Amino acid sequence: MENYILLGLLAACAAAATVWGVLAREDEHQRASAQADELLRANQALRMASSCRAALLHASSAEEMMAAMCRVISAEGAYSLVWTGLSMAGSSKDLLASEIQGTPAGRFAAAAGGLQRGCACEGIALDVMGDGQLRLRHGTPAEYGYPSVLALPLDGTGEDASPTGVLCVYSIDPCAFDADEVQVLQELAADLALGLRNMHEARRRRAAEQASASHAHHDPATGLANRALFNDRLRQALVAAERTGRKVAVLALTMDRYRGVKASLGPEACSALLMHAASAMKSCLREGDTVAHLLGNEFAVILSDMANDDDVLPVAGKLLEAIKAPMRWKDNIVNTTASIGVALMGEGGAEPSVMLRSANSAMAHAVGHGGNRFRFVAQEMNERASRMFALEAELRSALVHNEMVVHYQPRAALSDGSLAAAEALVRWQHPVRGLVPPAEFLPLARR
Repeated sequence: MENYILLGLLAACAAAATVWGVLAREDEHQRASAQADELLRANQALRMASSCRAALLHASSAEEMMAAMCRVISAEGAYSLVWTGLSMAGSSKDLLASEIQGTPAGRFAAAAGGLQRGCACEGIALDVMGDGQLRLRHGTPAEYGYPSVLALPLDGTGEDASPTGVLCVYSIDPCAFDADEVQVLQELAADLALGLRNMHEARRRRAAEQASASHAHHDPATGLANRALFNDRLRQALVAAERTGRKVAVLALTMDRYRGVKASLGPEACSALLMHAASAMKSCLREGDTVAHLLGNEFAVILSDMANDDDVLPVAGKLLEAIKAPMRWKDNIVNTTASIGVALMGEGGAEPSVMLRSANSAMAHAVGHGGNRFRFVAQEMNERASRMFALEAELRSALVHNEMVVHYQPRAALSDGSLAAAEALVRWQHPVRGLVPPAEFLPLARR
């Protein structure tokens, strides 16, 4: 009997040992599986962090930074939905959803009630914007039906500044975001915030540099090129003309009644008159030409890439007419005229300073002859300009007195010499000079 009892006890112990062995192996397997899962998630988080930082380094704008961050977190981290929101005009209540990645992005955008356009949306994101602390919710459909939501602030530009934005990560896993994940995502949010700050600072610095460069090369009163930029562009135009065989002209211009306007209406009216002249001159010039404000009421113009010297004549005439247009100043109508001096390339040299000095000398002659005219350095060009304006006045009179006549020139067929058609050609029957060649008056008619 005792032997049977002993055998039973031995069998029970063996069975218990077997059960404990099975349980121990199962527990060991579970621990190994948990360790493998933990290692897998750690590797996944490291890959996500590495990809995010690489994407930030290659982004060329704030928009690209946010898009890359959301895209990588959603794809590499296997999160259901990721978006970044930026505060609108420093508000902690209005967010602009700058980027949305994941599924279902369309449902999210619709549920957000216009979040993409900016609105006062309720939820965990605004909690973060209120105090700058991360928020984590588990277990219930906390926002838009996702059981797990993590919202991380994107810090502002100063140490005590409120957040400028928020990074929100959603998961369908009710137990998502362990301590290690939260730490990694916090670090990525800090990297994104730093990248956005650096991008903002770089953009601000570029704007300041551009403003400084513009101030260094432009006149603050009129926005036109200043003397330094004028000299540089004239030098470039002369080099290009030497290479291509084209022509360059410099026009020096002064307003005839500037001092009288200043004495009667004050300096503000003179400032308005300068702007009037600047606008008038720009309207007469081509895109490649340059108009500069040098000093007081003195301007200079570069006419580049001209086919011949005569091309300057119609432009000078247009400038005189444009500046002559009345300007309204408060309750006054201000009328002014201009005196223009013209220096052509090759007259006394092709140095910028020489050409401007020659144009100023010709401008002084124009002022001395009563203003409202232009004068050249070379007397030959002055005589040619006088003939042109005289002919232009006669052409206007010819149109009034019907001095234009039509001549018909027959066209014959080469095959048999028969009359096939006729060309109608306009001719000017001048009462004193007779028939004026078309080459003389057609350029004037095209002006």
